[in-house]
Amino acid sequence: MWIKQKKLQKNYRKSQMRLLELIPVFQDVIPTKDLVSGVILISEKYGASKHFCACGCGKLTVLPINDFHKGKNMGWSFTKHKDGTVSFHPSVGNFSGQKPYHAHYY
Repeated sequence: MWIKQKKLQKNYRKSQMRLLELIPVFQDVIPTKDLVSGVILISEKYGASKHFCACGCGKLTVLPINDFHKGKNMGWSFTKHKDGTVSFHPSVGNFSGQKPYHAHYY
């Protein structure tokens, strides 16, 4: 795969499989297969993003992006930072899973 596994392994806490960081990757089209844990794929063209939940439960998370829906407040917005990171607004939460599978991140 195009992302080295060692870089992804640094994003995990050793005691739990929760992610400390998601690496943003911008693509026109988000594939339905071959998604990688630790990566958030973002399609500005189609107004969506996909990633595996950061809590470690392995669930696929899809976030619609507001700008694509012409301000109808149907999803999330994001900010690109100079250091290459991305912040989503509002924050993302998964509170439905059994402990330790809870996550709240932005």
